[in-house]
Amino acid sequence: MSTRVSQILMNQNDPDSYNERADYFSASETCRQQIVRNVVRLPGCVPKAVVTFACEGTCHSRNVPDWRFLEQDVHMIEHCTCCQPNIVRCRNVTFECPGRKSLTKCLAATFECACRPCSDADPSAEKPYDY
Repeated sequence: MSTRVSQILMNQNDPDSYNERADYFSASETCRQQIVRNVVRLPGCVPKAVVTFACEGTCHSRNVPDWRFLEQDVHMIEHCTCCQPNIVRCRNVTFECPGRKSLTKCLAATFECACRPCSDADPSAEKPYDY
C-alpha cells in the first residue's frame, strides 16, 4: 500500500495558483486485464464457449476543494477515474450453424486496461453509497 500527500500551494496574488491540486490516495490502483469466460448463443447456431479479456480493478478517485475564489463559497471538484479498456480489438469467432453455413462474428476483446476518466462510463452501473 502506498500513501502520497502533496501540498496545495496558494498565492493570494496569483489566482491561477489556486488551480494546483493535491494528490491524495491511500490505496494502489489495481486496474488490469482479466480473463473472462462466456457462452455465446446465436439463433440457429450451436452455443460456443469463448474466452476473452475484460477490465477489472480499482482506480483513484477524489474530491478536492476549489480554492480559486476565496470570496465565494468553496465547492468540491471531482476527479474520478474508472477501470476501462484502453485498447479494444475485434476477435473473429466462428459458430457452427446446423443446416446452413458457419457464421463468423466479431467479438470485442480488451487488449489493454487503464484508469481513465469516468465520464465515458455508464453511470447506471455505479453502486450507490451507503450513508
